[in-house]
Amino acid sequence: MSLQFILGSARSGKTNYIYEKMIRESIEHPEQEFFFIVPDQSTLNAQKELVTRHPAHGTMNIDVVGFFRLAYRIFEELSYVPEQLLEDEGKSMVIRKVMEKHKKELKVFGSSMGKQGFIDELKSFFSEMYQYDIEKKELEQAMDIIQKPGLQAKMDDILLIMDSFENYIGERYLISEQLLDVLAKKMKESKKLRNAIFYLDGFTGFTPIQRKVIRQLMELGKQVNISFTIDAKDVSTPYREYELFAMSKYEKQQLIEIARQTRTIVKPD
Repeated sequence: MSLQFILGSARSGKTNYIYEKMIRESIEHPEQEFFFIVPDQSTLNAQKELVTRHPAHGTMNIDVVGFFRLAYRIFEELSYVPEQLLEDEGKSMVIRKVMEKHKKELKVFGSSMGKQGFIDELKSFFSEMYQYDIEKKELEQAMDIIQKPGLQAKMDDILLIMDSFENYIGERYLISEQLLDVLAKKMKESKKLRNAIFYLDGFTGFTPIQRKVIRQLMELGKQVNISFTIDAKDVSTPYREYELFAMSKYEKQQLIEIARQTRTIVKPD
């Protein structure tokens, strides 16, 4: 198990380096499984580029996936059928339904649900909660330190709506933000991922729920390679929030900490 970062400024050749290295290794080791993980909207371009560059003009033992496509690939391998996926429109309808049901109990939001864009804002808030792996109990703990009555009332409403939302979807539905959490729990059962080599490219950073998946990749895989855009002279300098490449440096630190926890060897950049 090892982790290696591929670093460089924009248009310095990071992606080109990954294609060349990955294709070369896949030809030299045809029995080895490779996964090229890119943002979900970039998978088609990555597949096209890989097929164009590969001498055999095929991806062969290289699987090009985004995080969500990886989830379905592993579910298919394990013959696991997740609950029906609730799309954005469905989420909005469920939020509206539970708010109507508890309208008299809502302290602040009862009169806001009819306002244009309010349901979408609440849906986005819930989406970020799940993406950043924040649980209801953490919101409840935050309530203890909130001093302003108006903010407390809003938080009470949010907790009530969130609790009702989760009870409603129960085991009938799964929202897209929960998919990676299910994946992280199922990955250890996969034979396809065990001892595979992973390349991640095109990301500026990862959400906590994506880091859960990467943690499993480190524990299961032979090697994890991740590219970040960062100027060479800034790589070794301390992290400062206001810097241009602060996000890349922060993400690198987070992944190194995960590697330490999982006893994954961190190779030189």
